[in-house]
Amino acid sequence: GEKYLSEQIDSILRQKDVEVKLVIRDDGSSDGTIGILQAYEKEHENVEIIVGQKNLGACGSFFDLICNHTDSDYFALSDQDDIWDDDKLIKAVSVVSKFPADKPALYFSNLRVVDENMNVCRMFYDNRPAIKNRYSGLIDTFATGCTMLYNKKLAELAHEAHPTKFSMHDAWLLDVASLFGRVYYDSKPHISYRQHENNVIGARIKISKTEQLRNHFNRLFRPDIHPYSDNAQIIYEQFAGAMSQHDRECIKALGDSRGNFSSRCKVILNSDLATKNMSRNMMFRILVLFGLA
Repeated sequence: GEKYLSEQIDSILRQKDVEVKLVIRDDGSSDGTIGILQAYEKEHENVEIIVGQKNLGACGSFFDLICNHTDSDYFALSDQDDIWDDDKLIKAVSVVSKFPADKPALYFSNLRVVDENMNVCRMFYDNRPAIKNRYSGLIDTFATGCTMLYNKKLAELAHEAHPTKFSMHDAWLLDVASLFGRVYYDSKPHISYRQHENNVIGARIKISKTEQLRNHFNRLFRPDIHPYSDNAQIIYEQFAGAMSQHDRECIKALGDSRGNFSSRCKVILNSDLATKNMSRNMMFRILVLFGLA
């Protein structure tokens, strides 16, 4: 990550009207990343470097931080190659601080998709994300981790549950906040989301509607990337005791959806297990029908 790392860190340290502590976990890098990080740690008292003892991958590395660093008021996630606007954190804090502190709360925003030279190409969301209800995050991972800010209550739940086998760290945060607290979407971007050949996960610079549909169709033949039922089972095991009866029934049905035909029909006919995105709903129900969700 050395190529863009300094620009990202500088943009975080420039945040205005908030007190920032930056905790960075190195996940076994083999380039000059460690040297760059150590220079920042030496120069800035609010930068802490953790050198991972083994490579955990993006999801595992983030979960390691999310579950073990819970002693602040608010928490945000950062990639290694984006650029934050200087008001990114304070905009999010101004929203989340108004929500009840005893409930998990999460903020996420739109993004400016830029190329590696910071030329703006498009907005990540043309329209409001397809959030139908608090179960939508189990069907569609519509919130991008690098735009998120969440409160201490959600951090405490992560520490208690210590999730490790979820599809992605940001999906877990979104699902838990949706089910038990508040989620807020800001349509205005406060981050330049840099796309280049080394992105682990990202957004295409330009993508047509036809290509979007083709990508959805191709996903049908890749059961390794359909985490719906697995995620639902994990959420159920972690939080069933805190759920309402209706929540338990919905999430258990989704978790059992790779079972017999009757269990699949329960999910297909459940109008709560949906988003406002018609193509996503169709793909999801096809996967459920064939026991691939």
